Formats: sequence, structure tokens, C-alpha cells
Amino acid sequence: MRFGAGFNADCENLRLARGGSLRWSSQCRCLGVYLVSGRAFTFSFDQCKCQHYKTFNAVFSKVGRLASEEVVLNLIRKKRLPVLLYGVEACPMLVRDKRSVEFTVTRSLMKLFQTGSATVVSDCMNFFNSCQSVIK
Repeated sequence: MRFGAGFNADCENLRLARGGSLRWSSQCRCLGVYLVSGRAFTFSFDQCKCQHYKTFNAVFSKVGRLASEEVVLNLIRKKRLPVLLYGVEACPMLVRDKRSVEFTVTRSLMKLFQTGSATVVSDCMNFFNSCQSVIK
């Protein structure tokens, strides 16, 4: 995996002592964060978002209709947001990455609050004093 101006230059695969070869990769997982090859040092949040949706749907399918919105929201805030936002402090987050993570949380909360309006979700997040300050 390479970073910098020559990140996309063609290179030979590295040969191992046992006769095999080590291929170049454009993405790699390191300490739970996915690094992406490019001109600048960047990270991918795609796998984190996918895991967030999977576990949100699992939690919501088990307790979503039985528990109050506040209980489900607290579960998400305590258990899922740390996983979604893992490594954000160390990552140079682009504006598009921030918007993508915000969209992920907003879509989950739209399902929780049974609405299609981002304004309603924003008002609910303010009411429950939740999530908004973590992302922005």
C-alpha cells in the first residue's frame, strides 16, 4: 500500500522467501481503521457504517417496538456510536466523510422516529440531547 504522489504507480509484487508473492493493496485494516491508498493519508468509514446499520437493525428488530425511543436511543449512543466513530480523532476527516457519517446516523434515527424528515430527526436529537454534539 502506498501514499503520496506515486501511489498509483505500477510496482512488482514483493517476493517472499518461501516462493510466494505479496500483492499491493489499495485498502488495508490497521488497528480497526481502514487505510486507503491515495495522494493523501486517508481513511474509509464504509465498513464502520455497514456494521452500524447491521447492529442498529438487529437492536431495533429486538427491542425497537417494545422499548421507548429513549431506551433505544441510549443503546445506540452507548454501544453503536463509539464503534461508528472509532478512530475519528486520529483521522483527517474530510467534509464528505463528516456528512456521510451524519447521514448514517440520521437515517438510523429516521427509522427509529418513523419519519422521513431530517428536520424532525434534528429536533428529536435536540430534545433527547443526543448524537448531534458527537458528530459535529
